[in-house]
Amino acid sequence: IVIKLGTGAAGTEHVKIGSLVEAEGVFMPFDRARCEGMFDARSYYMIRGYEGQLKRAKITSVSKKYSVIPEHLRRLRERACGILKDNMDEEDASVVAAMTLGDKTGLDTQIKDLYQNAGISHILALSGLHIASVGLALLALLKKMRIAPAAAAITAFLAIALYAVMTGMSTSTVRAMIMFGLFVLSGIPGRTYDILSAAALSAVLILIFNYRYIYDTGFLLSFGAIVGIVFIYPVLASLPSGTGIGTDKRADTGADMGTDKGAGIGTDKGIETGADAWTDTGADAGTDIRRVKKMRKPGIVRKVYQSLCISVSVTLATLPVTGKSFMQISLCSVFINLLVIPLMSIVLLTGFTGIITGVIGIKPYVILKITHYILSLYRALAETSEKIDGNTFVIGTPATWQIITYAIIVTIVVIKGNSTWNEKQKNNTGKISVDRNGRHFSKNNKSNRKKSENKITYITEKLSERKKKTRKNILNVIITIAMLALSISIFTFHPRSSLEIRNVDVGQGDCALIWGKDVPVIMVDGGSSDVKQVGKYRIAPVLKSNRITTVDFCFLTHMDSDHVNGVIEMLEDDACPICFGTIFVSDMVLDAAMHEEKGEGSGNIKNLLSAARRRGVKIAGISAGDIMKTKKLKITCISPQKTGIIATGGKVNSTDENDCSLVLSVEYKESAHQKGFSALFTGDISENTEEGILHLISDCDYLKVAHHGSRYSTSSGFLKRSLPEICVISAGNGNRYGHPHAETLKRLSGITSRIFCTTDTGEVIFKIGKKGVFAETLLYE
Repeated sequence: IVIKLGTGAAGTEHVKIGSLVEAEGVFMPFDRARCEGMFDARSYYMIRGYEGQLKRAKITSVSKKYSVIPEHLRRLRERACGILKDNMDEEDASVVAAMTLGDKTGLDTQIKDLYQNAGISHILALSGLHIASVGLALLALLKKMRIAPAAAAITAFLAIALYAVMTGMSTSTVRAMIMFGLFVLSGIPGRTYDILSAAALSAVLILIFNYRYIYDTGFLLSFGAIVGIVFIYPVLASLPSGTGIGTDKRADTGADMGTDKGAGIGTDKGIETGADAWTDTGADAGTDIRRVKKMRKPGIVRKVYQSLCISVSVTLATLPVTGKSFMQISLCSVFINLLVIPLMSIVLLTGFTGIITGVIGIKPYVILKITHYILSLYRALAETSEKIDGNTFVIGTPATWQIITYAIIVTIVVIKGNSTWNEKQKNNTGKISVDRNGRHFSKNNKSNRKKSENKITYITEKLSERKKKTRKNILNVIITIAMLALSISIFTFHPRSSLEIRNVDVGQGDCALIWGKDVPVIMVDGGSSDVKQVGKYRIAPVLKSNRITTVDFCFLTHMDSDHVNGVIEMLEDDACPICFGTIFVSDMVLDAAMHEEKGEGSGNIKNLLSAARRRGVKIAGISAGDIMKTKKLKITCISPQKTGIIATGGKVNSTDENDCSLVLSVEYKESAHQKGFSALFTGDISENTEEGILHLISDCDYLKVAHHGSRYSTSSGFLKRSLPEICVISAGNGNRYGHPHAETLKRLSGITSRIFCTTDTGEVIFKIGKKGVFAETLLYE
């Protein structure tokens, strides 16, 4: 951690790494997740050993002792970052600094989100690709300098270790460093490097250092990718074998793979006669003799297929972690990475070369210009993927049983795939290897083995047997694909209760969500006055965690920011996967907006209309007496009327938007003979409006307490009339208004209602079914 000490006009001085610092301030623990899908800062930092943060801190003393090597590496990194900033624009410099130096301090949030939504955010984190590229390049350079292999291996490992320290020692960096060290050092005693053993050892070492990393997303993604490459990739890559599916017409990857479909004795120019020929001899005998030239490099189609297999394998292996942490994946990422990953080598090469030339005093502008063009391509690909409908696939947060079931099915696919491949190799007995002169090859024939490029393999088998193998291979492909599809279907399945009402903890604001088995997705309000980007960080995560991408009906009770800014934000964000069907606002608000200059209204209603128009979302007016019915749900608007007149004839002050809030009655019934469940949403109305609609109110099971628990709302008369069994207050923790007020809580307690307040419980969830109403809270009360 780098702490900056102010030194007046002279600038700033860095506290050196390893120094002992004493400070005074207000200790604050990190925030827990208060909504489903919300980032849990407390868990994230506790894993890394941080229990909280010191706010309004003042450093009282700093020790003179510090860690020499880490401190010099920090200075080197700062100098490298300065070179990038001096020779690139701010955005490019921040991206290259993240890729090469692990410095994300200057990385713009918009860029991080753009890369994440496109499924290429992994290039911003130092990982095996970065470490391998740097380490192997250094190792090759040392060997070119005629340094002994053992000395070169040790030097390269030490350099990578220092590089890992300089870049912050993230989980993925440490894993890659250990695996690289095992790779280069295994050759010294003559040992063979095994990727799975190396990964297992690095995982054990990391967990010994800090066992909490077993819960860390970065740790699980890093090792999950290796699991996918080691176990799942071979199964997917071998699927086309013997079926003719997805193979390059000129590519051969084994004795019974590769199909040059030219009939007869084909001759290829530039290749020796007969090397690619299919020759049928003795039609009556039913024997097929196939000549395949081994050692041929895979063709472009095969290479693309193999790259796709790697990308899909990593996606399948890390899907449980992705579902838990991000709840969505980019479908285009599988194809975008085919271009992004190969170009990463050039980005790293030009980035490091630019830094090195800058350090020695040569302007690296020309070199870094190449980096700029590639980063521009990355951005263009990411922005294009955002515009493709259906690109973002929302997974939802899986339950434990879903993760276990998914893992079992994928494991069965891997075991079955490997057993099929082994059986195929065991049964492939009819092959003879000879050279061009017809001499047989053997393990002891060293002179012939040196000429393996001239080796031709003859595979002899009956035509009926070959057809039988092909049918079996095709069946294996179908079964494998079907089982993987089944595992994904089970993993992404999200069961629904008969009816659910969720009060999202949006801080000082309001947002209620309603859905069920035969109930459309309904949102009542969505905004906050104290949570920044509440739509992105609070509302959308709740929807995504429940695998909901469309809000069918959204009711905005009034146009105060703490009720609408989250909805406007999601409409304006092209990357947001949440779509809206119809948004309902008060007729009075809509009419006033249409009669203003240019017919666009002002403030939040103007922004709402503009964003909805751009996204093709319908805005409709609603007023007292309007009813909306679905199969099991009935929503009735109780107030206000179009002209702002309340039911008793009293006129609401047109300047008080709170009293013009929509008041909605929601009734749910499984069947006409059942009592059902009723709810009342009251926006921010005051006692004045409550008194005017008393004759329209009846007993209800659930009440969304008006105006965040203000003392001027939810009067005793209103409570005696509605008699709610459940009362929910949505307010911000430590808000400056003092919500909910003690007087309001006392009135609610007087009717023996069960009270829930988001300041104490976080998100409040009610699941209504035949057995009753079940309440869940994200935090302990």
